[in-house]
Amino acid sequence: MAIAQSKHLQRERFAALGLPLPAFEIAEGAAILSRAEAFARVHGWPLMIKADKGGYDGRGVWSAGTEQDVAEIASELANRGIAAVIEECVPIDCEVAIQITRGPSGEFRAYPLVETVQEDGMLRELLAPALVNNELQAEAVTIAERIAVDTDLVGLLAVEFFVSNGQLLVNEIATRPHNSGHYTIEGAVTSQFEQHLRAILGMPLGLTSLTGAHVATVNVVGASAGASPESNLKAGLSIEGAHVHLYGKESRPGRKLGHVTVVSDDRQSALERARMAARLLEGGCLHD
Repeated sequence: MAIAQSKHLQRERFAALGLPLPAFEIAEGAAILSRAEAFARVHGWPLMIKADKGGYDGRGVWSAGTEQDVAEIASELANRGIAAVIEECVPIDCEVAIQITRGPSGEFRAYPLVETVQEDGMLRELLAPALVNNELQAEAVTIAERIAVDTDLVGLLAVEFFVSNGQLLVNEIATRPHNSGHYTIEGAVTSQFEQHLRAILGMPLGLTSLTGAHVATVNVVGASAGASPESNLKAGLSIEGAHVHLYGKESRPGRKLGHVTVVSDDRQSALERARMAARLLEGGCLHD
């Protein structure tokens, strides 16, 4: 849990394991600005600056294009007593994620690698399986297994990656069921939630194969008008094959309020129907 909650510890631990990472540096307090400036002289602008702790859904992550940007971010982090992870800004072909489960005996089960689409640092859409070559799928499983063994994990691990110039780079991890695995409720033989419980209870792990050729999940996000998706449930459910999950959260603009999953033999059809249902739940129209 300590590693999962600290980007600083993740970077240092994964670097020690020799895992593929963006170039990075750790700095604290008054040293953040000077270390970031020195880092930029080697790796160029812009820089990515991440809060060591407390960030999620894009919060606590900044793109800094100038020294003035860094100074403002550094001041905020120093005032909060939070270390900074300074990273190079890598070209991103796409983003992918994988869920892997480890039982008490060391048994592993991995789900297919999935493609994730981020908006403002928050997962907005997901497609399973990711359209990548078998080598990247195998490498992702190997990396996740190495992290699981190193941390003595029992339960579910989610690993998020950048694909940069055709190569995997570890972004961050979560040692729990994760938004990038919500598709497994309808889209896999064993959901990530059931698999996590099987693992921590010492039960046999379930099959991780998909229930259809393609699965799409789209998050339902609070609209600017603040309307509750519950009031639009009938419209959302009118979309054929749409499985709607609402979290019962108070609606606020930009807040994740639920998700929609569609399983289909056709990748584009699954995505379009999941998008339509999510749009209707957010109070939009099909032709927005």
